[in-house]
Amino acid sequence: MGLSWAGYDDEDAVLYGAATSLAFFTFMKIEDGHVNYIGFDPFKELANVLGAGYPVAQYYVPSLNSFTPKFSYVASKNSVLAPGQTQPGFLEDNEGQKFWVGITVHDLLPKDLQGYWPSIIGLAVGRTVQGLQGSSPSTAVYLALDVDLRKLPGDSPFLRKFWKLLNYVHLPMPAVRLSPSVIWYGFYF
Repeated sequence: MGLSWAGYDDEDAVLYGAATSLAFFTFMKIEDGHVNYIGFDPFKELANVLGAGYPVAQYYVPSLNSFTPKFSYVASKNSVLAPGQTQPGFLEDNEGQKFWVGITVHDLLPKDLQGYWPSIIGLAVGRTVQGLQGSSPSTAVYLALDVDLRKLPGDSPFLRKFWKLLNYVHLPMPAVRLSPSVIWYGFYF
């Protein structure tokens, strides 16, 4: 998004953005490999490759724009900072991070049914981990309503890009935790 604002055309912005993102997060994983209590994790590096590549795939396959990766964060109660650590704690606070896929339901419906579903309201499927400092870590899966901020009004190029950028954040919405047990939330971030 920043490269687009800096004047790069959309294709170059997507490609350079993906390369920059992959380089930065690969560097972080290599650094983790030099820390005894963390270590290099090939699955996290695979996630880095997929995460950097997905916007490129969305650019070349527009139907993928109906599935937006989103993120939310609420600090966990676990201490995630090592003595002398200088990077922000949220980067290592895996239990506080939630990863979502926002689904633009309206755009996926047949044209004759789209009038029954508001274009700004979608669904999101989220995942987080729990109990990493205990003996039995687990995964929690959520289903929530979602807001597609790209559907908000405003025709200026700046505003369109701003809504698209902000759309990567999952806003607090009604949700249900599907596993490991069912819990309903009025608002969940």
